[in-house]
Amino acid sequence: MLTISNNKTINGQIDDDVTVENGGVLTLNGQITKNLFVELGGIATINGMLIGNLINKGQISINGMVLGSISNLAS
Repeated sequence: MLTISNNKTINGQIDDDVTVENGGVLTLNGQITKNLFVELGGIATINGMLIGNLINKGQISINGMVLGSISNLAS
């Protein structure tokens, strides 16, 4: 599992689950082949493709594609 705890841009493919922690900021300009977890206080922008599921408790912006299910648990 890849854990994002600061500002990170991914250009390319990640073949693992990705978690964006509180305070983490992810910009995806590529592809994640497994699941993306955005924790409370985490921010993710998807400009590419997420093949797995998105479990969101933080902030998410989708300008690309999510092929799996989206669970928006943010309050």
